[in-house]
Parts: sequence; structure tokens; C-alpha cells
Amino acid sequence: VKIASNAKVSALQEKLAGILSTEQHTVPSRLLTLYLARKKGEATWMNHDHTVKGFLRGGISTEYEEMLSSWILDEDCFGKNFQPGRKEIHVLVELPQLSEAELPRDRQLVVGDVHIPITQSMSLNPPALVAFWNAFLNDSTDVKAGALVELPRDTYLLGDSTLGSRIYIRHCYPALWELCLERIHDEKTNTPHLVILGNPGIGKTFFGYVIVLHLVRTNETVVYESGGLKKRFLFAHNVVAQGSQEDFVRILDQPTTYYIVDAVKPAYYPAKTILLTSPRRSIWYEFNKTNCRSCYMPVWSLKEILQCRELMYSDTPMAVVQKCFRRWGGIARYVLRFSQVRNQQLLLEKAMDIVDLDWLVKACGQLDANDAQVSHRLLHYRVSKAFDSEYIVFASQYVQQAVYNRLYKKDKRKLLEFIAASDGFGALAVLRGHLFEGHVHSVLPRGGTFKVRRLVENNEAYDDDDDLMEDEWDGDDEDG
Repeated sequence: VKIASNAKVSALQEKLAGILSTEQHTVPSRLLTLYLARKKGEATWMNHDHTVKGFLRGGISTEYEEMLSSWILDEDCFGKNFQPGRKEIHVLVELPQLSEAELPRDRQLVVGDVHIPITQSMSLNPPALVAFWNAFLNDSTDVKAGALVELPRDTYLLGDSTLGSRIYIRHCYPALWELCLERIHDEKTNTPHLVILGNPGIGKTFFGYVIVLHLVRTNETVVYESGGLKKRFLFAHNVVAQGSQEDFVRILDQPTTYYIVDAVKPAYYPAKTILLTSPRRSIWYEFNKTNCRSCYMPVWSLKEILQCRELMYSDTPMAVVQKCFRRWGGIARYVLRFSQVRNQQLLLEKAMDIVDLDWLVKACGQLDANDAQVSHRLLHYRVSKAFDSEYIVFASQYVQQAVYNRLYKKDKRKLLEFIAASDGFGALAVLRGHLFEGHVHSVLPRGGTFKVRRLVENNEAYDDDDDLMEDEWDGDDEDG
């Protein structure tokens, strides 16, 4: 900015106001606050380098002296024999904080009756995200068990090519979506917030995309937050936007908004909120305390695994997938996606290598710990058809027997004493039962004489129709 020497600061304010004003909006000069761009008591001016942008976002601190409008732009301000240096900043300008009504229309984001300023971290209608949104709007796939939602060519989930362009509809998804609707709209319980937990790698993130698909189809306002991408995405009938994890707050303050959160601790808002996460306590526990309910997503059945292989992983040999399922159980991440990635497959053996009895007992009691990733490779939640967690089971018969063999080899006496003990309940009792089963599988092949007794009273037959093993959960049974 060029201005006469010995002019007043007020003249500089007027000059700057003229530069900043537009046809649509006039910036009053009296509302501009100017500061000398050097700290009080220092002679060094601020450099115009890559740090400036971050500094300005943080606001101007009290270390910089405000220039009063009556001051003269002379040596009292800038020092004797002042000569502007290259890449130096001499004056900082603080713009007035405008009310939302005063903001230019092109600097506001409008959703329904809500007007919010467009921040530097927001991007309105980015083409890749708009393409994703339009694909969901135009998609006519019947979202039922076993279906495949496939986006058009060069269109990707959330506009991100690393996320792919296809969603396999797990057999539990339709029933779980119905449960979501029922719980977040239940006026009697007043619980508009829901947490969906489950082992890592079973499709919770993709279920979040399915939720967005349902809501976009019914023209709802949705804010989707991704812990992995560290972004929020806004989908409304007249606008698509992405922003930081602090954006769109005014929209989230509306109880009619749907807030879908994946793998990150959500802030508390009036919006109807669904959090999908592995059971890391730091993410879900506090949020679950207020106006919230929780449920669990089951691991995959073999039927789902084989169906998804046919639709999305047909290049992977059937024998490879079946072998991975026998090892990992129903964790699609390792049975399908990483079935032929050696370093990923080795993670199971590495998990079993650290197991001892004390570790296993602790893991059963703290499967929601923040460092429980290894535990989740060996232990799975057994989920009922009502999406409750009933108890914990070993990931597979392979894992169960391998863990038993390791514990037996490491400390036979301690293991057998633990199996023979009768104390404990819940997860501990289930663990003892599984280890006993491993013991039986080791002992019976050796032969011998064993006592036998029935485990049901009055000669009643045990009906196991409603007690499926965790690797056999299949939502089709709900329909008869």
C-alpha cells in the first residue's frame, strides 16, 4: 500500500478499507484495527514467509502494539531512517467480525434456515464429492442382504479413490439399519444417539456409507465425519461440502440433522448421531453415557464371505479364502482384502506368540482397551440377533487350539488349574469353557476311560436353532 509519509493512521485505514470493500459489501475504515508488525520492545519486523498463514489463523496476540488512528506514520512508528526491506511485513490488519447477516452471500453456506460463514478449511461442491453424492442420489440398488452397490466409473466413496467404489451389503445391514432408525427416533427413551461397536475389519465403516445412502435418498441433511480422513462431509439437498473436524457446528446443532461418525470420538450435538467404532474406550465410552444406546455388529458368516468373494474378489482362489476363514474367523479384512498379503496374514501368528494365561484373562476383561488391537485378532464378540454382545469367543477353532497348545506348553499346571477352577463368571467363565474344549480335543485322541453325563435336565433336548455360533450369524434367519 502506498501512502504519504507523515499521514495519519486513519488515512491508512481508509486506504485499506477501499481495497477490501466490494460492490456487495463495504468495509468501514473505523472497524479496521492496525498493529505494528513487530513485537513490543523489538526492532525486527515480521518476515513474509510460510509461517505467516498459520500465524494469522491464530489471531494477533497482545505482543503486538495497536496503532491508534490519531498516530502519525513517522519515525515514532517505524524508527529513524526507516527503509522497507524485502519480504518484510510492517502493518498487521485485523478485519471486523461481521455478523452472519452482514456476510456477503458468496461467503455464507446456507442449509435450510441455517446460515454459517464459509471458513478457510471448507470446500464447497468439490467435483469428486459431488459426483459421489449424485451417484448415491441416482442409485436404485435394492439395499438387501447380498446386494452390491456399485458407483459409476471414476466415482469413489466420499470422492476418495483409496476408498473404492463398491459396497457389499452384509446380511446384518438391513436389520441393523432398522434398529438404528428405531432407537434414534424413540421419543419414549429420548436417545437420539447410538453407538455401534464390533471387532475391527468387519464392515462398520461401509455400513456408515450405507447409512448415508439411505439418508441421501430421503433428502435428509447429513454430516459424515471420518476419523481416518480427519474430515467432515456435509450432504444437503442444495449443497455438498467438506471441511475440518470443527466445521458445520451450527448444522449439527439442529436436531433434524443426522451425524454419522466413523472411528473418532464425537462431540456432543443435538443432531441424531450414530457412532461406528471398534470398542476403544477412549472413543465411545464417555459419549455413550448421555442420551445414548449401544449395540454390536457381528463378524461375518462363511456364507457372506463366499458371496462377497464372488462379487468383489473373484480373482482370489476359493481355497485361499476358505483357509483364511478357518484361521481368522469372520474378519473380512484378513479373509478377503488381505488374504494374499503375507505380512498381514502373519499378524495372527504374531498375536498368538505373545499370549500367556495372565494376558488372556486380562484381554477378556478389557477388550475395549485402547491397546486391544492384538486381542481383537484372537477374540471375537459373539453377537445375538438383537445385536447385543452375549460373550467373547476365540476367533476360530484354529486359534482356540493354537492358544491352548501354547498355554499347555508354557505352563501345563497353571493352565489345568485354571480350567479346573469354578470361580469367575461372564467372559472369564466362557474363556475357561473354551480352554476346556481345547483340552478335551487334546486328551480324547489319546484314548482312555471317561465319565459321561448329560448337560440338560429331564432328558430335554437342547434346541440350538436360536443359538448360532458367531461364524454362522446370518440375518436371513430373521425372515424365517
